[in-house]
Amino acid sequence: MRCRVGWLILIIALLTGCAGPNEGGALLSPTPATFDSPLPLPTHKAGPVFTIDKPLYEGTTEVSGTGPAYVPIRLVDVTEVGRELATTVIGADGRFTFKLSEQLRAGHSVGLQIGDLSNTSFQYEDFIYSDSYYDRPHIGILFDMAPVIKPAP
Repeated sequence: MRCRVGWLILIIALLTGCAGPNEGGALLSPTPATFDSPLPLPTHKAGPVFTIDKPLYEGTTEVSGTGPAYVPIRLVDVTEVGRELATTVIGADGRFTFKLSEQLRAGHSVGLQIGDLSNTSFQYEDFIYSDSYYDRPHIGILFDMAPVIKPAP
């Protein structure tokens, strides 16, 4: 175990530029070329924004919101590990409405996912830089989420 900790400290020192003292006692620093990566640096562009109109109340059978025109989307139950509730395509005006076959239940959360893009001019990469991008384990990428709450008495 002692050996592993020693290597870990050395790696951290090398990565932070503190490789240790040289003959004059000064700390050695790696040259910038030491950390050049063969991979291109990611470029960040603002992606489209998707929103669910909130609040969502228990018993609701329609969910609406906004997003980029003509994008196919899915509404999923996040609480039930991404179970699909409905699909639709965002209209030319940037609005959508899901018509649900069952009522939403309080205590659950729903989320928006990109639908099937195979018959569109869109590519999945068009959406990955959205400011509302959530990567949820076992569910996938969500572009907005909303809790379902009980109406006020």
